[in-house]
Amino acid sequence: MSSWTLAVQDGDIKILPGTGQPVQITGPQKTSQDLQETFQSDYDPTRNIGTALPSIIGTIPDSMAEPFVQNEVNKGVQRLIQLEQSDPNVDAYEQIGAIQQLNVTVQGFNVAFYVLCTTVAGDAVQAANIRNLKPIQELNQIEP
Repeated sequence: MSSWTLAVQDGDIKILPGTGQPVQITGPQKTSQDLQETFQSDYDPTRNIGTALPSIIGTIPDSMAEPFVQNEVNKGVQRLIQLEQSDPNVDAYEQIGAIQQLNVTVQGFNVAFYVLCTTVAGDAVQAANIRNLKPIQELNQIEP
């Protein structure tokens, strides 16, 4: 038995145009979406899911951004793996087996990351995100 979730596209539940029904996803598609949601969710110690990435703005010096993001992405993936391992409905096509690649790039006031994982069954799943390092009011004060 595998688990499923509703597909999200551009922040909204994806709807089939012909039927108006929501799209359900499983396997590697669900895992990619779970990864993305992990990085967009504040860390919840009660559920042990999420990361400190959503609250990164203005909290760390630029020089520490790359190692901080790398560490948070790694912790987020490990937390998701633990959650998957404790769920009897998660099968090998959905469960993350390993991180294959993790790239973090800091450019100006932005930090971007890309993570590529493989499921236990060997399928590739990936997520990417960009975070701003400075509060908006600070960016507005910077002269061009």
